[in-house]
Amino acid sequence: MRLGGWVLSLGLAGLGALSGAAATALAVEWAGRSDWAGPNPWQTSLLAGARAADPFTRAVIARSSLLALNRQETIYFARKTDDAGQPLDAKCTYLLSGKGLPARWWSYTLYDEAHFLARNRDNAPSIDASRVAGKGAEGFVARISNVPGPEPFWISSRHSGRFELVARLYNPTAQAQADPRQVELASITKLACQDGKPAP
Repeated sequence: MRLGGWVLSLGLAGLGALSGAAATALAVEWAGRSDWAGPNPWQTSLLAGARAADPFTRAVIARSSLLALNRQETIYFARKTDDAGQPLDAKCTYLLSGKGLPARWWSYTLYDEAHFLARNRDNAPSIDASRVAGKGAEGFVARISNVPGPEPFWISSRHSGRFELVARLYNPTAQAQADPRQVELASITKLACQDGKPAP
């Protein structure tokens, strides 16, 4: 084969590899949406931790850094937007308002845009059933912001960029296992952003 032929073959092979990678990435994105459901905007994969999970769903779980146990052990919910549908951003301050979740133990944890805990030394990445003990029935309010505020609980978003919040239910009730979409999860209300303007 002449040099021109080799160049053409290599070019076509490279194009095929790029196309395959793009198709796989798109399929992973669609897999992450097609089997996910929940009390919007919170979402949970109905196949996470199940033997029935297809390869694309497994890829989504692996990419998001979640160690997905089966539903009897843990149910995971995630969201990336506030109640107004705007992306969660470390430049803004939010109120997380909710009640105790139907599980032996539960938590709300903030992850940065790379799916890791925010890189700061605030020691405030989450709130959980232990911290809000005694306030599960009547509800709790936590501030999500770069600095603590007057609220009794604080989740630090410092150095997190566009972040997401993940709720975990450990040993959830039978009702929650049967239909995770019926779980009542916390709301996230934006208060203000660094420009000082109040949220609309």
